[in-house]
Amino acid sequence: MSQKQGCNFCTRQGLALLPVRPGIKGLDDRAPDFPATFTPQPVTAQGETAYTTRLLREGFLYIRNEMAGSWINYYVTQEGFYYPLPESGNVPPTVVDGKTKPCITEPAELARASLITLPVMPPPYQNGVFWFAWSEVEWTDAVRKQHEDAGYQARYMQRFDMNAWLNSGKAENVVSMSALTETVAEYSRGADSCDLRLWSPVYWKKAKVLDGTNLFQAAEALSPGKGGMILLSDPVAIVQELSALSNHRLATNFSNNPEYKRGLALSSALSGLKDAMCTQFARDLLAQDERLESRTRYGWETTGGIMIPAQPERANDLHELNNSVMETQVGERWAAYEKYIDRGKEKAFLKKYDDALLAYDSRIIVPMTEMYLDWMKSGELLDYLDHNFDPEDVASGGVFIQAVADCITGMTDKKGASVYFCEQMSLPSVTARNILLRATVMNNTSWTQQINSSVSGGRYDNLPWDKLADGFKDITKGLNAGINLVMETYLSSVSSVLLAVARKSVEGALMPALVALASCSGHALKTVQLTGERKHFVSAVLEQLAELTDVDDRVSKDRLRHYIDIEMRRMKISGAEMNGKQESRFIVMIDIDEAKQLKSLPVVEREKALAKTIHSAEEINESVFPKYWRNKMSVVKGISTNRLAGDAATAVPLAGGVLSVVLQWNAVVGGGLPKNFESGSKFTANIVSAVGASAEAVDTVWREFRTIRLRGVVRLRYGAGMERFISSTLRRLVRIGVAAGIVAVLWDSWHAVDEFLIKDNGSFSQGVAYLASATGGGILWASAMGWFTLGPLWIIICLVLVFGSAIYLASKEKDKIQKWLAAMWWRAIPSDEKNIPAIMPETVEMDSFAKLMDPEGATA
Repeated sequence: MSQKQGCNFCTRQGLALLPVRPGIKGLDDRAPDFPATFTPQPVTAQGETAYTTRLLREGFLYIRNEMAGSWINYYVTQEGFYYPLPESGNVPPTVVDGKTKPCITEPAELARASLITLPVMPPPYQNGVFWFAWSEVEWTDAVRKQHEDAGYQARYMQRFDMNAWLNSGKAENVVSMSALTETVAEYSRGADSCDLRLWSPVYWKKAKVLDGTNLFQAAEALSPGKGGMILLSDPVAIVQELSALSNHRLATNFSNNPEYKRGLALSSALSGLKDAMCTQFARDLLAQDERLESRTRYGWETTGGIMIPAQPERANDLHELNNSVMETQVGERWAAYEKYIDRGKEKAFLKKYDDALLAYDSRIIVPMTEMYLDWMKSGELLDYLDHNFDPEDVASGGVFIQAVADCITGMTDKKGASVYFCEQMSLPSVTARNILLRATVMNNTSWTQQINSSVSGGRYDNLPWDKLADGFKDITKGLNAGINLVMETYLSSVSSVLLAVARKSVEGALMPALVALASCSGHALKTVQLTGERKHFVSAVLEQLAELTDVDDRVSKDRLRHYIDIEMRRMKISGAEMNGKQESRFIVMIDIDEAKQLKSLPVVEREKALAKTIHSAEEINESVFPKYWRNKMSVVKGISTNRLAGDAATAVPLAGGVLSVVLQWNAVVGGGLPKNFESGSKFTANIVSAVGASAEAVDTVWREFRTIRLRGVVRLRYGAGMERFISSTLRRLVRIGVAAGIVAVLWDSWHAVDEFLIKDNGSFSQGVAYLASATGGGILWASAMGWFTLGPLWIIICLVLVFGSAIYLASKEKDKIQKWLAAMWWRAIPSDEKNIPAIMPETVEMDSFAKLMDPEGATA
């Protein structure tokens, strides 16, 4: 039973075993079913899913030899190869970073590297019992010591009785190696065509038929007729796979389904078309009205030099008249386009789509979410996190945060899951069963005790923020940079949940999640209550909405002020409430020095500082809209992932970035939508849209950083200079051809300057349109050049800038948009229409819309 050749990867002697784990598949997938001889999984499969068997993830395999009282250790590579480790468990850095690999030119050696072996006693000696455990994090000495206890092994490890297996071919959770292709998904006969490989969130080994044959033959050569596959637990992988499969199904059946793709694109285009054009119509009318009202109010001089006297009373009447007819005028302008749209067809499509989505959600997604939540609440997941991660070791805590982030990624948009996440993150103390809160305190016993003690009473402004910040530094020592990096990536995945937590905390409850996250980044929190006129809150919020969608601060303050004035008047005409008093509470991030100064004030003075009566929008901005979030976002955008991968110390400026943005969203929502001023107006939609756009910006900025994963090798310590594994290579786009896109951007910029500064009779509105087009086009061009990556929502925002401005410019040319509407899928032809065009094919429809929206083409 021995085969010795080559390096440590390929040297094997003893009984051959292939460790495997449970996995998820679609019910109709060609991957093998989970063997009935294995112990059933603790959670029943739902939502047309089933269990299958997969290869182990990258990590550590620990085997306790009960009879010898010793350890057998392996490091599992991403590709599924096993590197034998000394009993101490130390892993060579060259194995971790992938520099040491098995010999790929020798199929037999490569196959042996995919197996582990256990020592077999010669007759007449008896073979003993072995205890197995897999972990994504390296065990510390304390964790290893726990697993040497017999009772601990029986409860938390997989037992393998070698005598029983060799004598009878039976052992708990072990099947024969001869069933390889009927058991393991990667080696199955349908592996090349199964859907699982398309959506698997963990590495999928592309094994050929010959690879499976070689693996079986290697096992036979080592232990003829006795090779086996042993099942080990990995609940984190199951949770990840449920999330990935649910999102894959939604994309395949709906957003990318040809049956719905055209209708969804067309409905979105029509909705954006109407919204952009009507908004621009209203702004044009109001800008025109304001000029006429101003001339009437203050008088003006005609071209012939005749002075027209001021008529303030008439100006007031004119103002009211203009407001009263604005919506009618906008409707009349839009009617010239609306007549070409068959809303009945659109409504029928959307009903069909909504009905199908609702039915699919009820039949598939909701049950899958329930299954997911059952796993999240399961004892198996809790046991895995409790007994592999050391709560006294900071490096192990960093990998714990990463494991929890893996569990929740992709599920915050599922209702049942998001409610559960919010409930868990909002609890008043960190408890052993709350893994989401444990991640916010890096699963560290000392840090958990400090946070729980600090939130046991009082208010945010009463907490010892300086001691908490010092406590975090003392606990993490030189590892705080790595912890901050993985913490920020975790928070970027749950930012929407964190916003809900902040909304709850505004009412006065101390949230350990917010306290831990603020203090570990070296900041503090305070609660502020402001009272003032509703119009000041609306004005302040409008300014913040503009800033949330203008992270790079391109718009001047004067132009922003003009936009806010026009927008407030438009909102008032639309029915938004502007009068009356408003009282709102906010949570504000401040630095430690300000927190110490605030705490040192007498109680009465502190109450005055935290409860103010405001008299302007500027006072609101100064009180509850600090610029931390903008500074953090700028820093993050300026740091390359390659630099972070090489030096964790770079992560220090990122600390608190996501929390600061979340608190900005919280202040915008609190200032714009207080309980006593609920409004179903466009303002509400604008707030939701801007927060969503900012959330997508956060996700976009952090998306590349999520490819940087902390290694589970805690002994190496991930401080500055620690090598990290980049799970996917940063994409590089071919720039030839793409660079030509800057030509259109430069032309738009020139036209904007021409309208604003050069032409004597330049159009302000057309200048704004060209500037918006240049801004959106420039962002898209820079993204295409590979300078940064845009998420879906930011792409939509940029397209709205480009298309919205193009729509406006195109509207100046007779019938450009109307001609497209008359040839689209859902067209309506007026009875008096002549020269009726043919309906465009699906492949042409959106392409022609894009060409129509090109500003140069629009005016051709």
